[in-house]
Amino acid sequence: MEFFEDYFESHPDAAIRKEVHEATGQVYFATGDALVDRWEREIAEGREPDYDEALTPEQREHETARRRAASEREAFEGLEERFDVATR
Repeated sequence: MEFFEDYFESHPDAAIRKEVHEATGQVYFATGDALVDRWEREIAEGREPDYDEALTPEQREHETARRRAASEREAFEGLEERFDVATR
C-alpha cells in the first residue's frame, strides 16, 4: 500500500480520478485505460459491462465452461437437505 501512496504522490498524473456521469450524476473512476474507463461509465449508467470482451476466444471458452460447472454445482448444493425435508 505504501508503494502506491508513494508512487501516486510522485506521479499525480497517474492517479485515478473521480468523474461524475453527466446524465446520471453517478460517480465513477477514470483510470486512463480505455476499456476499464468504458466499463466504469457503463456501471455509472446502470448497465452491466461485458467483462468477457477482453478475453481471447480460448479464455472465453474456458470461462464459459467454468461458469457452467459452477452453476451445475450450485444446483446440487443443499439437495440432500431439501430431499430430507421433502420426505418428512
